[in-house]
Amino acid sequence: MGSAICDALQRLARDRPRQVAVFGLSEGVVRTFADLGRDAADMTAALDALSLPAAPCLVSSVSNRTGFIALFLAGLSRRASLVLLDGDANEAEVHAAAVRLGADGIIARADAAVARNVAAARLPSGLAYVPAPAGKPPLWRTPGPTEPLILHLTSGSTDRPKAVVGNEARLVADGVHIAEAMGIRPEDVGLAMIPITHAYGMGNLLLPLLLQGTAIALRDGFSAGSLADDIETCGATFMPGVPFIYDYLRRHGSGEVLGGLRLLVSAGAPLDIETLRFFKQSIGVKIHSLYGTTETGAVTFDDSDDVGAAVSLGRSVPETTITLVPSEAAPPNEGRLLVHGTAVASRYAYKDDGEGTAAFVDGGFLTGDLGRLDSGGRLFLTGRISRFVNVAGRKVQPEEVERVLSSLSGVVQSSVIGIPHPTRGQMLVACVRRRGPWVTADDVRAACAARLTPHKVPRRVVFADELPVDARGKLDRDAVADMVTRMLDGDGV
Repeated sequence: MGSAICDALQRLARDRPRQVAVFGLSEGVVRTFADLGRDAADMTAALDALSLPAAPCLVSSVSNRTGFIALFLAGLSRRASLVLLDGDANEAEVHAAAVRLGADGIIARADAAVARNVAAARLPSGLAYVPAPAGKPPLWRTPGPTEPLILHLTSGSTDRPKAVVGNEARLVADGVHIAEAMGIRPEDVGLAMIPITHAYGMGNLLLPLLLQGTAIALRDGFSAGSLADDIETCGATFMPGVPFIYDYLRRHGSGEVLGGLRLLVSAGAPLDIETLRFFKQSIGVKIHSLYGTTETGAVTFDDSDDVGAAVSLGRSVPETTITLVPSEAAPPNEGRLLVHGTAVASRYAYKDDGEGTAAFVDGGFLTGDLGRLDSGGRLFLTGRISRFVNVAGRKVQPEEVERVLSSLSGVVQSSVIGIPHPTRGQMLVACVRRRGPWVTADDVRAACAARLTPHKVPRRVVFADELPVDARGKLDRDAVADMVTRMLDGDGV
C-alpha cells in the first residue's frame, strides 16, 4: 500500500486475519483485520476509477463508521490530502471547506444530504463521492515529492475554522506516544464514542488499531442507554471520553457501568474534581486526564492513581516537551504552553489561519492555554487566552457563529457567549441587536442551523436594544456576558 500505516495493517491482516478488528456497533457489522485489508483495497480501486488527480484533496464528512477506516487507508495509499470534518457537519459547512481548501471531491455517507446529488458516485462501505464545487487551487500544498497529508479542521480564534496540516509520520508518532504513555496493548479493546476523525480519537483509537492491532468498537456518539451492552458485546477494556460523558453518568447514577473497564481517559476540557473523586470512590477506577491539541497531538497524560486537591494533567508523553512562556494574563509562576515534539504539526494550511492567539513558533506550537508545572513536572491548566465555548466537550469559537449572524439581514450586531449549564458544561447563547421585532429567536436559530453543525447553533437567543461597549467603543464581551446572565436569571438554565 506504500505507507507505514498501511504496511502495518497488511502485517496484521497476514498474521491475524480472522481476529475481530472493528465492532461496527451503529452499523451492526463486524470487520476482521483481513476484512479491513480488503475494504481498503476496494476503496482504493473505487477512487482510482474516479479519474482523480494523482494526489487528490478530498473532504471527508464520515465519522465513526467502518467505511471511514477504509477511506483513511485508501487516502494514504493514493497519497491524498484528507480534510477531516465531523460526521454531522451540514451540507453548507462541507461545501465551504471544500471550496476554501481547493478540494477535488467530497466523501460522505451515501445517505447524507451532501451525497443526494445526481453527480454522486457510490463507493464501497456505504459511502459516496461528490465532485467538489469550484474553488481556489490548493496553494497550501508544498512543492516537491507528494506525501499523504491529513488536515484536521479546528475552530480558531479567527472567524473561520483553521486547517492543521499533518503528515503520516506525525500521526504515527502520536499513536506510538499515546499507546506507550497509557499502556494500551494489542489485546485491549477501545470503546469509540468520541469521533475517530478528531485528533483525540485518532491518536487514542484509530492509530492503536492500525499500528498494533488494538480492536475498537465504533458507536456514532455517546449512547448512555446502550453503554452496558456495548461494553459486554465487544469486551471493551478502555474508553476515551470527554467530561460531559462522565458528568452525565455521575448525575444519572450510572457510573457503575464503567466498573469493568481498566482504563478511563478524559480530554477536551478540564474534568471536574468531584466527578474524578466520584468514580474513584464508587467504582475504584480513576479517570486519567489527557491534554493535547489538534496542532500538537497528545502532550501530557496523568498515569497516577491518586486523586489530589486539583485535577492534574500529568507529565509529558514521550518525545514531547513543554515550556512555559510568560504572559500578561498569567502570574509569574504560570505561562502559556509552548509544545515541542515529534507529533507537533508544522503549520496551518494558510498563513492567515494563524492570526489568532495560538501559533507555530520556534519549531513548536504556542497554545492558547495557560498553565503551571509542579516540582514533579505535572501540568495543571489555569486558564486560556482565547475564549472558546465548551459545549458538552466540543469546542465552539464564538466568532464563527457571530460571522453567520452578521450575514443575516435582520441582525445589526451580535455577541455569542457561553454560560454555565448543569448538564452540558456551557450553553451557547446569542445576544442580538435586531432591526425590528419581526426578527425572532426561531429565525436566528434556523439561519444558524442551515449553516452550522448542530452543536454550534445557539441554544438560546436573547435580544437587546444596545450591546455594551468599553471605553474605546469596542464590544465589551464581559459586560455582554453579565447582561445575558441577568436576562436569563431564574429562567431555569
